Amino acid sequence: MLQNLVRLERAVRESRDTDKPLVYWWLDILLLSWITLGIYPWIVFYQRTNRRDKHFERKRAVFRAALDCTREVADARGIDVHYKLEDVERKLNEAENSLLRPKGAALWLVLTIVTLGLAGFYVLYFWTVDWYRLQRFEQDLLDDLSRIWVQLGIVKYPITADSVVPERSYWLYLILTLLTCGIWFLYWDYVVHTDPDLLFRESSRWEDTLLNAFRA
Repeated sequence: MLQNLVRLERAVRESRDTDKPLVYWWLDILLLSWITLGIYPWIVFYQRTNRRDKHFERKRAVFRAALDCTREVADARGIDVHYKLEDVERKLNEAENSLLRPKGAALWLVLTIVTLGLAGFYVLYFWTVDWYRLQRFEQDLLDDLSRIWVQLGIVKYPITADSVVPERSYWLYLILTLLTCGIWFLYWDYVVHTDPDLLFRESSRWEDTLLNAFRA
């Protein structure tokens, strides 16, 4: 059994805790906001960023474990793919220092309150663009790793991640919100609330495929 397979299994299994849908958007907006006199939206504000940080950290752990499992297989089968793995690791290192870094849910909640909402514009920015960027990052890394996995005989066919989160323009959405006197913001808030759920389902699909491939 691969020594790093346990790490991969743990990272995949943690999705049960990190990849949970939040309360239904319509319930938050139409009911809980009124019942709690405007307090509940701040709870959701925290949860959205916290969910982002936990999922992105889990993704880092999944790819780290998958990379180490791949090295084990390559060493065991005597196939030199280390220069290819170094390129993948370079991309992962770069992502760890940028996209995959935690934002800090409590920090941005406090900053948004202290700045009377101004900091919330930046929070809304990374809510809007980060899930799509993560999707592209996953697709890129899976493409690189799949070619190695096919070469090593771990899989017969490449493992791919489908595009399920559309690219959204923060500035376009901001302009549309201003032009519609805030009406467009309802849709904007809805998609930043629900886009992660689309990615969670797709992640579960390809992660299970990956895990079964290393178990075989």
